[in-house]
Amino acid sequence: MPFKHERIKIERGLYRRGSVYWACATPRGQRNASWKRIGPVGIQEARRARDLFIYEVRSSTKPGSAKRITVRELSVRWFARLDELEAAGELRPRTVTSYKDGIRLHVIPRWGSRDVRSLNADDLVLWHEAQRTTDATSWSIRARWMALRGLLAHATRAGYIASNPCDALTRRERPKPGRARTRYLSENDIECLLGNSQQDALVINATLIFSGLRVSELLGLTWADIDFAHSLIHVRRQMSRRGERVSLKTDAGEREVILMNQLANLLRGRKLAARFSAEQDLVIGNGVGRTLGYTRLRKTFSAAAGKAGLEDVTPHTCRHTFASILIDQGASVEFVSQQLGHASTKTTWDIYVHLFRAREQADAARRELDTAFGHMLRVIGEDTPDG
Repeated sequence: MPFKHERIKIERGLYRRGSVYWACATPRGQRNASWKRIGPVGIQEARRARDLFIYEVRSSTKPGSAKRITVRELSVRWFARLDELEAAGELRPRTVTSYKDGIRLHVIPRWGSRDVRSLNADDLVLWHEAQRTTDATSWSIRARWMALRGLLAHATRAGYIASNPCDALTRRERPKPGRARTRYLSENDIECLLGNSQQDALVINATLIFSGLRVSELLGLTWADIDFAHSLIHVRRQMSRRGERVSLKTDAGEREVILMNQLANLLRGRKLAARFSAEQDLVIGNGVGRTLGYTRLRKTFSAAAGKAGLEDVTPHTCRHTFASILIDQGASVEFVSQQLGHASTKTTWDIYVHLFRAREQADAARRELDTAFGHMLRVIGEDTPDG
């Protein structure tokens, strides 16, 4: 007897016949699909049941080469693969470092000795819940999640597990991208930071604040990039974590940044006092003419910030501060985007939209106040006798 209603595809792996949902999945290495009746439930419950069914079906067929390997042992092999990808230029050093740190600090301590085949979706949900109890931001947790997902994807690709358990989590259970905290230095903060910066720290912190350069870009500057004649900083290269000047991440990163007069004077003084001041020498170098390095620069910045009593600030805070200064002075989104080296103005707008809108609203409110009440003050001013 034919069914009264045909199955209608709702989305991948999820169908409906009348008011009843059905899940569909194909076992690995097979062509015939398996079906499961979910029932007359809501769409969210249907999706959750569908995801679990797909995971069960795809996990039921174990690859013949699957064998026991601990999470710690798997990590060593994955790290070697990451190093290969970095050497081939397919992954950036910072990405590799982020992945390795995420696994070393937040996965191995929890599951290092466990067989990777024993990890399931419930384990991942509990891991996520534990991460949320820490002080980590949503952005940080998401970065750790991407490292964990990558590790398990490698295990799947290498045949240690049949499927990645990360795929079985519902959208609600997965860490959300979130947004990194955007911190700005106030005028008083800037004054305190610079007032507690001496010698190298003063040049580093002042340049970061009043140029908006990324740390990698600042470390990659040579004296040839400082155009004192035209009051510009030419951003052409960046410093890798291996201490090599390399290409910028994007074409938009290559740009000309305005150089304020007092910062130019500070840089001139540094160049005159520097042991290495040839055009090809680094602006921010160590005693032997090599890069100061990320670690030492951050320690230099943190020491000054600590003396100034500033909390929750990093060198990248200076970049946000430079953007906020430009916006407060009435710069357009196009100009701010160009100064920061963003690939598109959309990136700039998404990050600083609240600052642009606050500026627009303040200007609009000022005009409205002048229009509505300015005449009152003009009358009062005319009636007030001189001193």
